[in-house]
Amino acid sequence: PDGRIEIETAMADIGTGTYTICQQVAADVLGMPLDMVSVRLGDSRLATAPVEGGSFGAASVTAAVEAACKALKVKIEHAAGDQAKLANAPLEAEGGSDPYYLNTAKSMLGFKSHSTYSHSAVFAEVAVEPELAAIHVKRIVVVVDAGRILNPKTARSQIIGGVIWGLSMALHEESLRDHSSGRIVNRSLGEYHIPVCADIPDIEVIFVETPDTKLNPLGVKGLGEIGLVGTAAAIVNAIHNAVGVRIRKLPITPERLLAGLTTRAPHDEIARPA
Repeated sequence: PDGRIEIETAMADIGTGTYTICQQVAADVLGMPLDMVSVRLGDSRLATAPVEGGSFGAASVTAAVEAACKALKVKIEHAAGDQAKLANAPLEAEGGSDPYYLNTAKSMLGFKSHSTYSHSAVFAEVAVEPELAAIHVKRIVVVVDAGRILNPKTARSQIIGGVIWGLSMALHEESLRDHSSGRIVNRSLGEYHIPVCADIPDIEVIFVETPDTKLNPLGVKGLGEIGLVGTAAAIVNAIHNAVGVRIRKLPITPERLLAGLTTRAPHDEIARPA
């Protein structure tokens, strides 16, 4: 009755910006200010939605939000054709408690008939101390094509998070198991190493927007993991280019790299470049 729009879906937001993009899409379709749109997520009693993961959250939920808002817009415009009726007796609710209520499902259009992919290219610059084999990642540049970018700020943050994850995979993180019991030995942050702020270099994210409207009307594709998958490989290649030693087991610890720099001989974890 007060003109506000509420979006409800069981999709969660784990920090990727789902609240924001649902609000943006609804406001854009209906021509409303953002502060007139509220979003409710993360409750299984709400409209069914896929999990927040697998790089398909945004592409799935925004297609449904757009479809629902377009249908609602048509419904309101139809009712507004009779201004007297609209003023005296708003449309009867079809469900819920609001005068205008719509429960719309919208699948990704090309999911069954087409293959669709996001793409990225990752460039890493590293420096290696020959005596200690200490590795310093100086700069990482990621170029991403993930279809239409709904919110550049939250999208960039996702890619930066993925790059940090990939850097940590390349240089820090390793689970050690007790082979007799199968238990994780280094199961505390005192022994399981993750990067700190000083380990993270300058990260530049560049988006190449190529909307994929065969997948959904908004042209949105998956984004979450595309910042992660190439980062460790880029760092491995940069180290190889710097010192001529290729590490084939992650993480690349100073001990593993120093062994390669010292022996320059075939090793179970180190091989000289062809």
